[in-house]
Amino acid sequence: MVTHMTKARYFEIGVDCLEIVAVLLALLVAIFVSVWMGLLLLGVLLPGLVSLICNYDAWVVRRLSTRDDPLILPLCKTGFVGRHRRMLRLLPSDPRCRFCMVPFGGAGKMFGIKPSAANPNYCRSCFEAMPRSLSPLRCL
Repeated sequence: MVTHMTKARYFEIGVDCLEIVAVLLALLVAIFVSVWMGLLLLGVLLPGLVSLICNYDAWVVRRLSTRDDPLILPLCKTGFVGRHRRMLRLLPSDPRCRFCMVPFGGAGKMFGIKPSAANPNYCRSCFEAMPRSLSPLRCL
């Protein structure tokens, strides 16, 4: 039986692999095609990946979660959320998601990150990934 900590680790490894593939693809393009094309590809792939993770990963987290044990809590325990919070905190701009610290303005606006329609204090991904039992996060 796969535990939620194991699922959280697999999720974290999957995100890290996507980041590595993006960098390697840009590096290969830089070596075999053009350095400028590689830099352009890196400049497109990494923000696109950040946008994908901050806007649309909630369905993956919900799919790997159960009613009694949501995946977002083991992701916090593994340090995945904390590491990404520290990186996203470096992006300047306010307001921010109260959970993952991604900014809604500035670079966050460029990435297409928007607050949740149900609760503007959280990004769409964090709000959707939160367990329903954490009522302070939900607007009734």
